[in-house]
This record gives sequence, structure tokens and C-alpha cells, in this order.
Amino acid sequence: MEVLESGSSGKVYHATEPSHMCAAIKKVPLADVHDDQIVELKNEVNILQRLDNSPFVVKYLEGLCIIDKNEVLWIAMEAGLEDMHTRLQFSFGRMKFNVIMHYWIQMLRCVDAIHKRGVIHLDLKPENFVFFGKEESETLKVIDFGFSNVLDADGSVSKECCFGTAEHMSPEHIVPAMDSKRNYKLTSKADIWSLGTILYLMMYARTPFEHHARGQPDRHAEMAIVMQAIAEGSKVRYSSRKDVYLNNVIKRCLVVDPSKRPTAAMLLKEATDPSARPQYGPQIIKDDCSKPITYENLEQLDKSMKRVALMSNHYEEVSFKKLAKASESCSNQILKNGMGHLPQLELIQ
Repeated sequence: MEVLESGSSGKVYHATEPSHMCAAIKKVPLADVHDDQIVELKNEVNILQRLDNSPFVVKYLEGLCIIDKNEVLWIAMEAGLEDMHTRLQFSFGRMKFNVIMHYWIQMLRCVDAIHKRGVIHLDLKPENFVFFGKEESETLKVIDFGFSNVLDADGSVSKECCFGTAEHMSPEHIVPAMDSKRNYKLTSKADIWSLGTILYLMMYARTPFEHHARGQPDRHAEMAIVMQAIAEGSKVRYSSRKDVYLNNVIKRCLVVDPSKRPTAAMLLKEATDPSARPQYGPQIIKDDCSKPITYENLEQLDKSMKRVALMSNHYEEVSFKKLAKASESCSNQILKNGMGHLPQLELIQ
């Protein structure tokens, strides 16, 4: 069997059943793992059973979780093609709007599906979103439920310690742990924060707080500084050259107060229905690229926003210098037009 992954709790192998179905088999020597890791493994199996039949969650192969005579735990799950990090790591920061939206919508479907079944993931990151099926009809699914929990009736879960991936952890997850507090509560909004960090990574080729840790000698020092920056609510850097809608989605996901973050269902609704999206400032760009950019609205924007205003439907950047250096005849045409606008395509030309 081919080794797919090797970690502190064991190895994951790629195998093929007699029926030709591919499976990922996790092998865990129980004598080599701590008690808390065994709890995580049992928790993962229980949650996969709870989420069984969801098209957006890795499928646990029923009856294939066994402990052999050598005290080795074997867990079998369906095998995927590749994870999101492997596929997109060289595209982060250079992806077009429609490509980002394609993956964003798929991630939201995964997270919305588990939240509706009362599960909080608590370790969302690109490596835990995996593509399944044939390439022409592949589906993105969420995997690795070792840190996950079933939410209580009040929509929260009590935690006693901090587990996860530093760059993608929410402040309400980090702060109590840094203060040595026990039995603090988390909600599904912790996953929304993590989604925001992934979207930021897709747009900026870095996570929101990693710049605070540049130049650190090792990974542990980096993690400590990143977690400190998250806990302190450090400012996130945004560029006006990026899409205004996606920038604002990230800002809403990274609100420190979890109660003010949107739900996965809300984000999915507006991602798939542009008319449901919040409006941010003068709305120059419309989904229909035949709609005009109005001269009066452009005059009301500051320089940093003009660059955003002159993006096309798929948000390919249009140089504002072209507008600023427009010929006198073009300027006259704008002014003479009774509507006070020039069609967008003419501006681009």
C-alpha cells in the first residue's frame, strides 16, 4: 500500500478494495499514541458516522474500523484526489475572481452541511478540503474531524484546551488558552473565522497575521507570534487592488466578536446569489458588464477606490490612468451624454 501521509498518530495508506473502490486507510499503533490522541480518533469516527451520507464530507467506510491482535487501530475512508493546498498553493494570490468564487462556494457548502448537522470542525484549512471523484465531475469535501465536536443544545461546545492550526484559529479559541482558562465555549462561528483566513490566503498568498512573524527562527516562534497577533486583534492588511466584495467578506469573517460574524448559510446564499450581497459604498460595478460606470459616481470616489471601480465583471484590473488620460473628445462625450455616463467597454478601450 502506498503511504499518503505520516503523522504523530500513525500513517495513512492508499488501498484498493476488490470492488476497485479506492480507500484511505489510517493505521494507528495504539501503544505509540497518547490517550488524548485515542480520544480524538474515536471522536473522529463518531462524527463521521453522524455525518454519514453527506455529499460534502469524507465518507467513513462502515465496518472498517477495527483493532487487530497487535493493538493497531485501522480506520478506512474513501480516498480523494488531492487536497486544496496541494492543488492551489502556486495559484494563491494570482487567482481570478470567478476561480476564487468557484472554490469559495464549494468550501461554504461543506461547512454549511456540517453546521446544519450540529458539528463544529475547529481545524479548517486548505489541507482539510479534498477533491473527490473524477476530475470532470469532482466534489470538494471536508476531512479530518479529530478536533471536531458536536454542538450542545445552546449551539456551543465547551473546550478545555487549545488544538488546531495557529494561522487559522479564531481569537475566542486562542485567548482563553493563553490565559490558562478552562471550560471555555466555542460556537460554529469559530469555523467562519477559519474560512475567512482561507479566503484571505487565496487572495493574498499569505494568511492574515503571518506577516507579524517574519524572520522568526523556527516554526514554534512563528506560531506563538501569530497566535499573539490574533489574540490582540491586530490589524489585517487589505489592498484596494483586490476585489471589494471579497475583501469585505473576509472582514466580516474576521470580526473579533463571533456573534457578529455571518453564518455559513448566509455566506453561501450571497455567494450564489449576487442580489443577496451587502452593498459597500458607491456601487459602480454591476454583474451585467453592459451597465455603465457613471461619471458622477467616479468623481465622488477617492483615488484608492477609483482603481476598484474600474474593474470589469470578472474583476480584471483596468488602469485608471487610461481614464485620467482620456482624450478630449472622449471627455466631451461623457459630459454631453444626457445620462452623464459612458458605457464600460468604451472606457476600457
